[in-house]
Amino acid sequence: MKQNQKSWVLAYSVLIVMVVGFGLFVRHGPTGLDSAVLNAVEGTRATGMARAVSVLSDLYSPMLVPVWALAAAAYLLFRDRRVHRAVTVLAAVAGAGVVAEVVKVIVERPRPPAVDQIPAYEAAMSYPSGHVTGTAALVVSVALVGTIGASRAARVAAVSMGVVTTAFVAWTRLYLGVHWFSDVIAGCVVGAATAVVAVVLVPRIVTTVFERFSDRLSPGVATWLAPASGRHAWSDAGRRALVRVPLVTGYFWTIKIMATTVGETYADDLNGRLGWGLTATTLFMAVLLVAVLVVQFSRGGYTAWVYWPAVALISVVGTLITDNLTDNRGVPLQVTTAVFAIALVVVFAGWYLSERTLSIHTITTRRREAFYWLTILVTFALGTAAGDLLAEKLNLGYVVSLLIFAAVIAAIALAYWKLHLNAVVAFWAAYVLTRPLGASIGDLLSQPRDSGGFGLGTSLTSTIFLTVIVVLVAFLSVTKRDVIEPVEVGDRMVVPNRQRMGAGQG
Repeated sequence: MKQNQKSWVLAYSVLIVMVVGFGLFVRHGPTGLDSAVLNAVEGTRATGMARAVSVLSDLYSPMLVPVWALAAAAYLLFRDRRVHRAVTVLAAVAGAGVVAEVVKVIVERPRPPAVDQIPAYEAAMSYPSGHVTGTAALVVSVALVGTIGASRAARVAAVSMGVVTTAFVAWTRLYLGVHWFSDVIAGCVVGAATAVVAVVLVPRIVTTVFERFSDRLSPGVATWLAPASGRHAWSDAGRRALVRVPLVTGYFWTIKIMATTVGETYADDLNGRLGWGLTATTLFMAVLLVAVLVVQFSRGGYTAWVYWPAVALISVVGTLITDNLTDNRGVPLQVTTAVFAIALVVVFAGWYLSERTLSIHTITTRRREAFYWLTILVTFALGTAAGDLLAEKLNLGYVVSLLIFAAVIAAIALAYWKLHLNAVVAFWAAYVLTRPLGASIGDLLSQPRDSGGFGLGTSLTSTIFLTVIVVLVAFLSVTKRDVIEPVEVGDRMVVPNRQRMGAGQG
């Protein structure tokens, strides 16, 4: 073991001893801060939220975190064709779990009183929080090893998402009243520290095994144990600056409109079936969206089976955001429409000032892709507000609304093809309008007949459209018909002349 690695182990050992020492200090009662935080969180509890928060918290339980760790390890194994980073994630989660259980046994701190907990009550030892420990170990290790070779911005973004996820899990444990504030802080420290030490030590251990036994290993095993390069197996594609979004074709618009329809119907169906309320349902879907976007950003270029689930999820989240503002907060649709329109202008301005283009076929970096997904989220929220305003507040009905949006989109297409409307302007105008178009289709099919719909219901409508989306995405994944193949010219990329509406330079 090298000197710097010994230093890491020593620092980790001292930190764990400090965590144990503090635990022994607070084992017989909460600190003033513990009580203050618990009282403050209890004041934010709302009727109907307990079940939703409990379900979200259980997603990061000590039973499920290892499952997510195995999934992450499988992904890293497939991506890198090396075991180093996959084993690092597994070691971080397993090590953090063992350390947390040992500390629990030593400290033996009881949970907060049952009167402060939301049923079902938890009585196991409280310090540190197992949920938070496992989550911190998982997200920190994945963020650190999963972005090796990526840009600094990508690494910062990954770590930031890990911090947000860990903080969210800590909040759920406090909201449910099953942990003190110092429990979750200790969990953060143990989980994150164990992850960092695993990242430092485990790859070196695997490399040592390879070096010592390489002459006895079969070629296949030796390949998997060989030292990992500084960049992952897809880094060459990253240097070729593959475009990270699909070619704009008929497939693109078909799936996009269907995804917006699903965003309308599935959001309603999910909210009704779960019974969580709009806020909790929105949080749950947002967590799923973040998870899919993490995978999307880690890819070297456009991959249909990752990109389109992200679009479907972001359509649901955008719809729920607008619904929250109008239904829960009482914000008028006129206001939400205006606010999201202004937000879209601001995002476009920031994107253009940063990149000097708004063309989606120049999205070859993660920074441009971040602007792209933010723009899409705002367009879905804006489209929901504008569509609801037109269909409901102006009492035009679903069929009339559908025809209006379809006519406007057709006019934009005609202006692009015949009047040479700027391709970027045409694309984003049509993109925004396909959201209320898809919502109108979804409402027309799903709403009861006495309300002007066809009466299929949200479940059946969502199932039909999701099935078609899955078939089309599978087709595109196999045929690669919507993959843009850029030509490398120095530091700039020339996109082949296979473009459709919205693929122009801007």
